[in-house]
Amino acid sequence: MKLALILKTVQFEYSLFALPFAGVGAFLAANGMPKFTDLFWIALAVLGARNAAVGINRLVDKEIDLNNPRTKDWLIPQGIVTSQEMIIFILVALGIFFLATLQLHPVCLYFLPLVVFILFIYSYLKRFSCFCHLGLGLALAWAPWGAWLAIKGTIAWAPFFLGLGVMFWIAGFDTIYACLDLKFDRLFGLHSIPARLGITAGLLFPIFFHFLAIFFFLLVGYLSQLGIYYYLGIIFSSFLLIYQHTLVSYKDLSKINAKFFSLNKIISSLIFIFTLLDFLTR
Repeated sequence: MKLALILKTVQFEYSLFALPFAGVGAFLAANGMPKFTDLFWIALAVLGARNAAVGINRLVDKEIDLNNPRTKDWLIPQGIVTSQEMIIFILVALGIFFLATLQLHPVCLYFLPLVVFILFIYSYLKRFSCFCHLGLGLALAWAPWGAWLAIKGTIAWAPFFLGLGVMFWIAGFDTIYACLDLKFDRLFGLHSIPARLGITAGLLFPIFFHFLAIFFFLLVGYLSQLGIYYYLGIIFSSFLLIYQHTLVSYKDLSKINAKFFSLNKIISSLIFIFTLLDFLTR
């Protein structure tokens, strides 16, 4: 029962943001169907890293969340999930990440300290920079980068641009999300694009970020010589991103809710499914 509460705290279901892009990175690296064992360990590594990162974020922001009217009822601020329990969960998640990394290409171990550092440091960025949203994006960009390294063990332009696409995609909707906390962030001395530049900028920057994301996704298709199915996935995802932006305005942020975030799970899943179709129909 307590594990279920911890998984609710780290919003385990949102692992679907990163997992599909790890799958895309794996398919690109294998230029087809990767080994099942590679996919299994890559998925386990992503789950471990992602949930450790969110656990760290919840722990680091415990006092902030307690003072924020939007988050004061979350399980850690309320003491329903204790700091000690979250620390144990984080250590287990990092252990899973390390174990999975050991099963993949040896070069992954060299990048492990850097990835863990990014997982820790991104939670502190909003205390220093309004571009903290890109820090969160960078953390998730390691899903496709890591998947490529796990299979190829080398660095190439296609996965690099795929990671950049993920980074700007994540940064875009995180910036929109930060609009909800504009007043609180200013009062508490925290940084975000909306807190620094206002709601209008908080809604315009995501449009620019998402334009860059689509550009990089298209560039991946070109560099990897992918076919029509991949591009259809990008087109459908682009329409969903446009629709997502129409849901919010500087006068009405009420639609930034669970359904709003569910669109992002659909977008990443669509890109993975259509990438899979592209390789299966060659």
